[in-house]
Amino acid sequence: MIYGLDICSLVSVFENVLKAMSTNYYMSNQVPYTLLLVLPNTRQILLIEDENGLVLPSVKIDRCARPAERLTLLIRQQWAVDALCIEVIVEDNAPMKYAIFEVRTSLSAETCTSLHALEIDSICEDAVPPCVIDALRSLLSGQSLGSGRFSRFGWFREVNDWLLSLISEPNVNISKYDQLNAGGNFALIRLETSGGQAYWLKAVGSPNTREFPITRLLVSSFPSYLPKILGMRDDWNAWIMEEYGKSLHTSVGIEAFERAARKLSSLQHDAVESRELLLNSALRDHRLDILDRHIDAIIAYLDQAMLCQTSLKVDPLSTERLQLIQRFLHNACEEMDTLGIPDSLMHGDISPGSILDDGKNCVFTDWCEAAVGNPFITFELFCVHVLARTNTPRLWRNRLSMVYRTVWCDYLSKTQTDSALHLAQPLAVLSYLYGTGDWLSEVRRFDPEFQSYSRSLGRQLDAMTREEKFGRLL
Repeated sequence: MIYGLDICSLVSVFENVLKAMSTNYYMSNQVPYTLLLVLPNTRQILLIEDENGLVLPSVKIDRCARPAERLTLLIRQQWAVDALCIEVIVEDNAPMKYAIFEVRTSLSAETCTSLHALEIDSICEDAVPPCVIDALRSLLSGQSLGSGRFSRFGWFREVNDWLLSLISEPNVNISKYDQLNAGGNFALIRLETSGGQAYWLKAVGSPNTREFPITRLLVSSFPSYLPKILGMRDDWNAWIMEEYGKSLHTSVGIEAFERAARKLSSLQHDAVESRELLLNSALRDHRLDILDRHIDAIIAYLDQAMLCQTSLKVDPLSTERLQLIQRFLHNACEEMDTLGIPDSLMHGDISPGSILDDGKNCVFTDWCEAAVGNPFITFELFCVHVLARTNTPRLWRNRLSMVYRTVWCDYLSKTQTDSALHLAQPLAVLSYLYGTGDWLSEVRRFDPEFQSYSRSLGRQLDAMTREEKFGRLL
């Protein structure tokens, strides 16, 4: 068992729950896609030749892969074509998905030997569903699919013009791009210029639109803690930022994570004086009194979720155990409150992927789940992710805690930080489970996958109530 919340991070638990709930997961972890590679200017589509004649290309990718990222890479590798994913269309209960792409490179002699350009109207109606044909016709007429800013042909040209208007590099253009996310009002794409500089475009849509004003506020108030933002567009909920180092996803040594812990505590320390400004913005309210006020509703929900459990692998928690967890959480909130920890900025989705490091310094991204509350909760969530990566979690936790607490010396005593680090463990689960809070009254509360996820968090809390170090909270 890892010293801390549990043997695996909250994220990995969530991923395992989703996999277990998927009826097709154990039969196949591959998802089939039919690719519609469109040449908008000539109103043609690219096909390949097989034993049945000319057909639309199709591929399979891992279920957990980002479709836009993986599909564009496969297209580039197999047919030497740069294409931009415009939209993925899924028919109800149909296994096949249809991905529409805007081809952005001229066809070379090598490409033309394997791909054949035909008029779109020549596609056999049996090849794709009518809804896909309708989508293609809408796109070719200059429309967007639905209200999606990035579900239309030609949007990349606007990005190119926007970027070039923001940078000081003369006589450059976008020479390479890597698309990670696509469709609707979302975009995440890496842009590299012919001068060798790299930038990122990120755009967010519902339900993540709040990340746009949060990012604007944070980059204005705490610019040294975020990547440099070159420009923001309100009509797109988008911003372009300079590339900064690499994410900590691939880091194996503790040094980079120590830098992140130090930078996180410095950011939160600096943000203490701005907590009223943060509370009056788009950040969520995760202050202790708010979390404490929702404990009873959360426990009632967990009690209901336990009754819906169908798996026999582990017993559901009884009402009596949940009532014990309820008292445990109330007492944890009360004891943390007596410590006088100042509320500050919380990163509710902190992970190695949201931390960018250049070997000397680091910055933080992905602020959609930002909140105001006890800063030690964010540090605990950070530790949960990091400790799952090492065989010596106790040593790593001690080193990371030592770095994190140092910045708080002018606010807090060692006794206060010791207690805060301890109490943050159950409160991090409570904060993570509470999330936006709106699920308590939404249809989502009845979703089987979400119920399963909630039960797993409930069991983590139950395990803590059985640990000697938390005995005084019962």
